[in-house]
Amino acid sequence: MAPALTLADPWPLLVGTETNAIATTVDLKITGERDIDTSTPHVIAEQVYTLMEGFVRENVIFPNISEVISYFLKFRELTSIVLFAANKARNRFKSTTQLSLEVYHDPEIDDEYLALYVRQENYDDNIFDVIDEISAEYEDSFPSEGGWFILTTDLHPPL
Repeated sequence: MAPALTLADPWPLLVGTETNAIATTVDLKITGERDIDTSTPHVIAEQVYTLMEGFVRENVIFPNISEVISYFLKFRELTSIVLFAANKARNRFKSTTQLSLEVYHDPEIDDEYLALYVRQENYDDNIFDVIDEISAEYEDSFPSEGGWFILTTDLHPPL
């Protein structure tokens, strides 16, 4: 009997077996003769749990995890981009660098987006160059259906 769920598409941006395992769980599609509703609460909960495990492996913190999860539920297409950026940032910055995933609310207009903040006690001189290099690797991969993500720093100390 063929498996009911398989990868919908390869995740070319992702690297490493841990991140690919997350992608395998998050990006499922229906195959075979029997349809399985991947939008059921049980399946969604499992996908979110597995996604969060990926962020934990990259030592990403969430000041407001429910807000981040709600954003991902609205814009699931962003999961691969955000995981990719977290993985690259963790590999490029010192282990003492804090990565904080937050929903940014623009105070001037009714807009919000995901932001992965890079925070350091003593900021590297080239922090903006590294952020730009990582961002250049994924910026052409945004889905057309909405939602936005940015890798940045606010120059604040770690929380």
